[in-house]
Amino acid sequence: ILIFSVLFTSFLSAQTFTNETFKVKGDCGMCKERIERTALKNGAKSANWTAETQKLQLEFNPEKVSADEILKKVKAMRSARK
Repeated sequence: ILIFSVLFTSFLSAQTFTNETFKVKGDCGMCKERIERTALKNGAKSANWTAETQKLQLEFNPEKVSADEILKKVKAMRSARK
């Protein structure tokens, strides 16, 4: 049991998440839903976009996905909507 506990604890601590905020333009509540859903679908653990500030706050694991990859997908989604 002790060995399992040590291995499980080291596994949990090995996953480090990064929080970053980016400027992402949008217009309304529907944009919020699309931006957040696209970020989550493409590797973000959490995503929160605020229309007033036009800022997207992301939490992601940089060992699995980069912020640039997530933002490229969000930009592609925004371009496809125009």
